[in-house]
Amino acid sequence: MFFILFILGFLMAVAGFAMLVQGQFPLGKHQVKSKPARIAGGIWVSYLPLVFAASFLLGQLELKEVIPPAVIYGILLAICLLTGAIVVLRSAYGGTFRKPRTMAGTTSSRNAFEPVDLAPQVEPGFPPGPDDFFAQPPPPPAPPPSKKPGPRAAPQEKNPFDFS
Repeated sequence: MFFILFILGFLMAVAGFAMLVQGQFPLGKHQVKSKPARIAGGIWVSYLPLVFAASFLLGQLELKEVIPPAVIYGILLAICLLTGAIVVLRSAYGGTFRKPRTMAGTTSSRNAFEPVDLAPQVEPGFPPGPDDFFAQPPPPPAPPPSKKPGPRAAPQEKNPFDFS
């Protein structure tokens, strides 16, 4: 029993190390993203250190006679294997399964079968949108009317050294 758990743990550690190093990889027709692959790889690599820590802890607490170590190792194997597999499969096959959020009041208040005008609405005075790259820019705004200054009186020069 220990041999089977050790072989499974070793294979899981090798696969986890490969995911940590490689990152993104194909899974059938789908692609596993880099971050979830590395998370799952870290979980799978951590199985053997967890087994060694559990073995040490069982020895220190003198529970090896009470609790069979193979049960603890099997539980750790199931937890690590399933957690890593769930992370990989969620990344490859769509993930969160949440409905996309809709803006409040846009879809529910409008008739879904009403024809929609797809032509862009351009308001006067606004620059053209990104689709109208070659459109003429709007004319510059007219300057505000201002009073024309008349001839100014020449300022009188003061002598800076005149202290009277």
